[in-house]
Formats: sequence, C-alpha cells, structure tokens
Amino acid sequence: MKLFMKIFSIIVLFFFVIQSQASQIRSKLLLASNKIENKSESTKQTASTNRANSQTSFPVPPKIKDDEYAIFIEDSYLIFKTKKFEALELSEICFKSSKPKCEAYEFAQIKPKDLSIKVPGMNNKSAIHCEAVGGRNLLALDNKNNQYNFCRFSDGSLVNSWSMNYKHFPQSIIK
Repeated sequence: MKLFMKIFSIIVLFFFVIQSQASQIRSKLLLASNKIENKSESTKQTASTNRANSQTSFPVPPKIKDDEYAIFIEDSYLIFKTKKFEALELSEICFKSSKPKCEAYEFAQIKPKDLSIKVPGMNNKSAIHCEAVGGRNLLALDNKNNQYNFCRFSDGSLVNSWSMNYKHFPQSIIK
C-alpha cells in the first residue's frame, strides 16, 4: 500500500509539473501570437498604403529613350541598350569589337540538356533556359513600360531571354 501511495504521489507530482509547464508554454504562445497579430496589422496597413501610392514595390522607372531598357537591380535602375547579333539581342557592353565578347554571348551558345521546371510556378521557358545556363532572369522595361525577359550574367552582360531560347528551340509556326 505504501508503494502504491508513493507511485501515486509521483504520478500526481509529475502531472502537476507537466500542467505547469504547458500553462507557461501556452502563455508564451499567446504573447507571441498577439505580437504577430499586431505586426500583421501594421504590415497590412503599410501594404495598403503602399498599394494606394504605387502599384509595385519598385520605384518609378527613369525616363528612357526608344532604344533603351531599364532593369531594377538591387537599389537602382540599370539603363542599357542592345544590339542584334546572330538572332540574339545582346547588351551593348558585349560589343567592344565587331563580334560580341561577353558571358551573355558565350552562354547563349549552350543548349541546355534539361529544361524541366525546377522552381514551382515558373512556367516561363525563357527564364528556365536562362537559369539552366547559369544566368539570372530579370524583367526589363522599355520606354512604354512593356516588360521583357533578360538574362544577366556575372560580368554584367545581358541577353534577351527569349532570343536565346528561340536560338536553340525555334518557335513553331502557328496556323
């Protein structure tokens, strides 16, 4: 009987300790939840204010000429011009001589073996192609705010992602 009472006392004590810790955890979770809700509310207010002021989170693009593009990189816009060469639209920095010499041109010559979608929700074939050859796909704007895909490489050179994709995978004729 004494053994039974000791075991019973230990179980009750153990149960009390667990309940006490659970209560502390619930209190901490409630506090954290309240902080998250408060942050969420202020974020919603900030987001709605930002939406009211602007449609995007990017600053207003600079004025650009008919033959220029602008890409938002880090904290500012990069304005650049392009030239066509072998059905590729390449940034002018590639043309220090008559034949382009830059990573954009070199990597545009590579036909990727695998163009399967690696990023969920990325269905843009030119963007997948860009990533597959080691570039970073970015959206550029023209002077009418039309969007274009450009593939940027580590040397800063750019190639129109679709022109690179069509070089290896020609567009089928739609009738």
